[in-house]
Amino acid sequence: MPQKIPVYVAYFTAWPNKDGGVDYFDDVYGRDDSTRKAFKATSDARAPRA
Repeated sequence: MPQKIPVYVAYFTAWPNKDGGVDYFDDVYGRDDSTRKAFKATSDARAPRA
């Protein structure tokens, strides 16, 4: 192709269903653990210090 086309790739292991619940899927690429660690680091950094 002579022109570049922007592509956005999304990867989800949880997705809302039509009943208002959440369907969970296998994390075949093993990315959930990294995301969980990033959320924890952010929460820890924002936590009030005594």
